[in-house]
Amino acid sequence: MDWDDLRYFLKVAETGGLSPAARVLRVNTATVGRHIEALENGLGQWVFERTPQGYRLTAAGERLFDWSRKVEAEFTGIQMAFGSGAAEPSGSVSIATTDWIAVPFLVPTLAEFRRNHPAIDLVIAGSMDPVNLSRREADVALRLFRPEQGNLIVRRIGDVGHGLYASRAYLAARGMPDPRTGCASHDMIDWPAELEAVPTVTWLRRNTGKARVVLRGNATIRLHAARAGLGFTLLACIAAASVPDLVRLDVEPAPPALGLWMAAHAELAHLPRIRAVIDHIADAAGKQAAFLRGEIDG
Repeated sequence: MDWDDLRYFLKVAETGGLSPAARVLRVNTATVGRHIEALENGLGQWVFERTPQGYRLTAAGERLFDWSRKVEAEFTGIQMAFGSGAAEPSGSVSIATTDWIAVPFLVPTLAEFRRNHPAIDLVIAGSMDPVNLSRREADVALRLFRPEQGNLIVRRIGDVGHGLYASRAYLAARGMPDPRTGCASHDMIDWPAELEAVPTVTWLRRNTGKARVVLRGNATIRLHAARAGLGFTLLACIAAASVPDLVRLDVEPAPPALGLWMAAHAELAHLPRIRAVIDHIADAAGKQAAFLRGEIDG
């Protein structure tokens, strides 16, 4: 088995196809295809299922992927130990987070990241759905709860402030919701029912019990529904900070903040491209701590 074939295999597995892998590796698609063919011929079995949506790992490919990532990590460690590592980290790094964390917090910092690491390509997947870092669903995860799965390096990098928000038009017509009275006589845009255990939702249940729920949805839906005047809602301050017509309500007691957690697989976190992303995000969170907490508008 040729290590070069494994290197190409890893990039196809990470990117989902020959063409995206070729872009990361800066070679042509035919070259990637030849390495995959050579690898499968050498193993005597398919490692990818070819589908209209891209290349998916077979069961054999899944086993080879797990093993190859460990080999890659060991090889990189040898390079670093003997001073033969590449001067500039390169390759693809995927980040799993939510749109409302990525857009106001992470994306504005990426021009600086590109200047410092031009050979690293980033993929940002915005979703509340959990990801399995051990099964290459992402390299780095940013979440508002502490990830517990597998062999992970986990770090709390900040706190995300939350507040009640409503449109100016809604407040002019209905007045100010008051948590001390359970927000009686007001309409609320609620969080999805499956998030009942989140501390901010616990606060919401305790302080808005007399409000009428007119809509449930994710953060993006809640934000736009509140802006449209459907009612008040609970949002992360960083998501609402730059939205016209939304007003943060000065209420007591105030909603709690949630921790912002960053996680990566322990066996892969020291890879130069992943370490560069981890360090950048942690540094950005430190610089934007007040913004994340909702103390300033960014």
